[in-house]
Amino acid sequence: MMVLGLTACGDPLVDPQTLIGLRILGVRVSSDSEPSRAHINGGEGANVSWLIAAERKREFNGLALWCEATTSAIGTPPCNDPFQTAEFSSDTETPLVLPFSLPNKLEHDKWVHWIGLCESGTPKWRANAQRFECSSGEPVSAVYRGNVSSANQNPNLQDDELSLNGKAWLGVASEVTPTCGAEGIPNVDASKTAKIRLRGRGNDREKLSSDEYAAATHESMTYTHVATWPGLERPYSALEGDDTSFEVHFDNEGDTPKSGGELVRFLLIGRDGRGGTDWLERWFCLRP
Repeated sequence: MMVLGLTACGDPLVDPQTLIGLRILGVRVSSDSEPSRAHINGGEGANVSWLIAAERKREFNGLALWCEATTSAIGTPPCNDPFQTAEFSSDTETPLVLPFSLPNKLEHDKWVHWIGLCESGTPKWRANAQRFECSSGEPVSAVYRGNVSSANQNPNLQDDELSLNGKAWLGVASEVTPTCGAEGIPNVDASKTAKIRLRGRGNDREKLSSDEYAAATHESMTYTHVATWPGLERPYSALEGDDTSFEVHFDNEGDTPKSGGELVRFLLIGRDGRGGTDWLERWFCLRP
């Protein structure tokens, strides 16, 4: 599975773990008949969910394409003559889920899916250049290549143990953006190091029945973690071998929070490297 976030503007010196501007962070493909399954068979209906975020609410127009994956010597297979397209408008606070059907003739690894977003104007696909353009402004785009393994389940981060400073860090029940002081929103002292720890549970790392991972017996999990306030020490973590947990620190690198605190959004995206993806969203209040 391949996901590429492409932007034509932005500050290259900004840490990738800090959310600034419109970002495509993850994609999850799920079969209609078995939502936990990441590989899609020919003739089957499915959904593709995109995780799109920013440091604040941003609206955008989008264009999605699904194509047969033709042979390519390098890079992502080109997308020509889409078998399905979708135009949409959404924002970074609304889940983006796009339904599609894979043609009978296509095998699970013979398709490619592109998405392009424009904050101003509308996106258009330039097939000769294999890229999106906006009628105004610059596009943000990403691509998903059909699962290259014969069978794969999406990991399930919802049953993993996520903690903040040694205490269980749970999500908020409401879909409405919370506020500092709301129930379930922990406080973080801006003058101290906050410790975020994930302990993997369940069956996220499936046992492998082929040699596609060389000598590995189980999948490896790679995690991207980002926040809407600067302070995360790195953008990526991984679990491989016998590892079951990792820790990432947060040290305030922004301005002094306002007296009432600053609400910080934290996103954790886990990928199994074979097309399976899941993510978690959490919030904390950064206090001066």
